[in-house]
Amino acid sequence: MLSAVPVLVINVVYLQIYQYIQSRFYRSPEVLLGVPYDLAIDMWSLGCILVEMHTGEPLFAGSNEVNYLNYESRVIVSLLLSGYPLIPICNS
Repeated sequence: MLSAVPVLVINVVYLQIYQYIQSRFYRSPEVLLGVPYDLAIDMWSLGCILVEMHTGEPLFAGSNEVNYLNYESRVIVSLLLSGYPLIPICNS
């Protein structure tokens, strides 16, 4: 007869941050800034791709990372100034 033996299971996750993980036109701010990222970067890329499919032009067509980040910040600031409600996503 088997008795109930408590088992402690420890999940160890090794999170490795990569520098080059997304194509430039679809790269999220987290990746550009080198901060930890999660699956939300895929939603960012999807949004950029959908806009490009609709307009025929990349949303952020920067020639390098600094230029690209400048395009992103201009769009975000213009959305804030226009009164568009941005919903912060908290990862806890």
